[in-house]
Amino acid sequence: MLSTVFGHLSSVVVEEVVVDDAAAFAARTVTREAACPGRGRVSARVHGGCRRRLADLAIAGRRVVIDLAVRRFRCRASECGRRTFVEQVEGLTEPS
Repeated sequence: MLSTVFGHLSSVVVEEVVVDDAAAFAARTVTREAACPGRGRVSARVHGGCRRRLADLAIAGRRVVIDLAVRRFRCRASECGRRTFVEQVEGLTEPS
């Protein structure tokens, strides 16, 4: 059922959920490669990683915070002005 509704989040693994005054989710991506938004070339060369803190709509009156670990990849296209880029999760993140 969940995979039917949230199939676009199949690249995300939730590692921890803490519910008190807020609902906090610690998650990470599991993709091995991502497409550069500049040239569209797919890369598997990981340059590093970072954490993104996402705020979402409230659930049952509690605010929602998603602490998401994402990877930074190197673009494979030599002509791309963007040397590195951060992977995006469709329906969850947008470039910042």
